[in-house]
Parts: sequence; C-alpha cells; structure tokens
Amino acid sequence: MFSANLNAQTTWNIGSPVLSTVTATFHNDTLTITGTGDMRNWAGENIPPWYIVRTLIKVVIISDGITSIGSAAFYNCTQLTTVNIGSDVTAIENLAFYNCSRLASITIPNSVVTIGVYAFQNCTVLKNLVIDGGENTLYLDPPSSFAGCSVDTVYMGRNVQTGSINSGPLFGTGVKHLTMVNNRVTSIPRHAFQGNIGLTEITIPNSVTFIGESAFQGCSNLTTIISHSSIPTFIWWNTFLGVTDSCCLYVPEVSIDNYRSSNGWGNILCIKPLWTNDPMLLDSILALRNHIATLQDDTAKLRDSIAKLWKMLDDCENSGTPNAIIIPQSHIQIFPNPTNYELRIINYDFQQGDMVELFDMNGRRVYSTRANGNTTIDMSAFQSGNYILRIGNRVAKIVKQ
Repeated sequence: MFSANLNAQTTWNIGSPVLSTVTATFHNDTLTITGTGDMRNWAGENIPPWYIVRTLIKVVIISDGITSIGSAAFYNCTQLTTVNIGSDVTAIENLAFYNCSRLASITIPNSVVTIGVYAFQNCTVLKNLVIDGGENTLYLDPPSSFAGCSVDTVYMGRNVQTGSINSGPLFGTGVKHLTMVNNRVTSIPRHAFQGNIGLTEITIPNSVTFIGESAFQGCSNLTTIISHSSIPTFIWWNTFLGVTDSCCLYVPEVSIDNYRSSNGWGNILCIKPLWTNDPMLLDSILALRNHIATLQDDTAKLRDSIAKLWKMLDDCENSGTPNAIIIPQSHIQIFPNPTNYELRIINYDFQQGDMVELFDMNGRRVYSTRANGNTTIDMSAFQSGNYILRIGNRVAKIVKQ
C-alpha cells in the first residue's frame, strides 16, 4: 500500500488560493516546490500530501517564484537536513519546520520579512543561522520561533525586530558567536541576547544607533565589548546588566570620556582605547612610542616616527569588522565572490598568529587583521577590480564589483 501510493503520486498541487499555481514534486529524497505565489497552509487535521513519506525527505528546495512557506508544511520531517529557500519567499508561516530534528543550518534570504510562531521549534540540532544582508527588516516571534533549538552561531546581515514587549531572547540562550554587519544592522531590539552566557565577545558596528532594554542582560561571561561608534549609542540602564567587572569595553580613544559619562555605558568599569584589544598592534604602537622617545635630538627622524605613529592610530580607529560565523570544518569558504559589500570567510582552521590580508594588484596591502577562525571584510569602500586574499600561507583571488 505504501509503495503503491508513493509511486502513483509524487506530484501535488498545493497553491493558494489556486491549487494549480504551486506544485510539489517528490523524487528520491528531495521535495521540490515550484510555481508562482503562496503555498497553502495546513492546520488542525489538515496535513500536507507528502506527510506519509515525511521521514524519507532529506532535502527541500523552495524555488524562486514561491512567496510563502505554508504553515506546518514540513512538520515532523525528522530526516530533513538541507533546505534551500528561494529569493521570492517573504513569509515562513507558523510551524513550517516544526520538529525537523536533523536540520543543523538554515539561511534566511533577504526577501523573508516574517517568521511565524513555532516555525523552527524543536529543531534540536539547529546551530547555524544566517540572516542574509539587505534593507528588509526581519520580524519574528521570539523566543517561540526557535524554541527548543541549539542556535549557537548567528550571522545578522540586517535588522531583526519583534513586536512583543516581553519577547525574550531572539534565538534562545545558546548563542556563542554573533556577527552584526556594519551598515546593515542599525538597531538591536530589547531582550535580543538576554541570558546568552556563552557569549564572550561582541562587536557593535558603528551603524548601530539603538540597543534595547536588557539586550545583553545576564551575558555574564562577556569579557570583551567592542564599539566602533565615536558617539555612544543610546542604551538602557539594564542593557548590559549582569556583565561582570572583568569585562572590558573598547571604544575609539577620543570617545573614552564620553562613554564613561554616558548612561549605561558608564556602568562598565573597564573602558580602554580600541587599539589596545589587538596585542600585535599594541606592541607595535608601544615600540614606536619608545623609539620616538630616543630620537629627541633628531628632528627629521622624530617627525617621521610621529607620522607613522599617528597613521597607525588612525588606521586602528577606522578599522574593524564584526566576527563572521564559525562552522567547524577543515576547509575555507569565501563568499560571495565576486562581492559588492562584505566578504565572509568561514570554516577556517586557523593557526595562532595567522593574518588575514588583502592586496591590490599593485601589491599594496589594503586590509589586514589577525585571523581568529572567522572574518568578515567590509568591501563597500574598495574600488572595483581584482584583489589577492592571503590567509596564513593560503591565497585566493577576490573580485570587487
């Protein structure tokens, strides 16, 4: 009976409001959704037509043209490991991927603006969440959208908001690695990462102008907060409540006094210049300062050393990109390439002291940072053309469009 049903019908019409506008095809272990418009919603006693073969589905492909993923569409697809969401999907409805207990990673394209209640609930091994960059704000219903998940790596390429006043943390309390993309993320909502005790370091881009109540409250293992904004971003008294005295805030040197006198920021006892969080750069600056002290009688050498020092300080204050997501594998992934805005480097088995460097075709080094296993390079200000990326002893060609 099971085999006969499977062979007799592997294609279903599932569009809404017209069934024939969207088609689902099951072949081998892959379910492909094609057509134009919304998928229908399933609720209560209604179940998707592929429910009988749900445990055979390992791959789901939502093609371009589909504008919504229906409620409970992939409910209890417990063998599902891979999901590709097309560029026209705007909504992931309630319970869409409920209990997909083998789904470890998901990328939310820029077109998606809403994620419904319990959409990914009980996706117990879902660790890596990528929210693609763009202008659209993503609205979700935390914490229920990702309740029961194990999200520990979040790449935020744009703003994420919630309409609930007492929303709770956006992605649960297991986040350890957080990326916020400069010029894309401008606000961090209330309670966004509250209680994420695995967070040890966060980098706040200078594009962020608002951080909500309790956004990082209870992140008791934070040791490093990096803020690139020269003007202290507005925060509440409890935004960092529970951060211990061992946590240090690194800000542009000219802004230290402003941060110390600012509400909320001033509660952090340790505030240092931004360049001092880079040991190699700090050693170089201190060496230059010592060298300058020995050249008091040589005006020309003194002028040259001072110029080098100030350039290093300026470069330091103007540098820095947020950490990129870590996916522990043994190879490097560099994307997108060609790129218009940011270049992401993930899955890098870095060695202590490795440098990430970018050179133009004249051999000039235009960017460098110490590798920490994950890097995002802001390419928006670079001229179009070819560049050479070097990571340790490995090189790759990069194209800036």
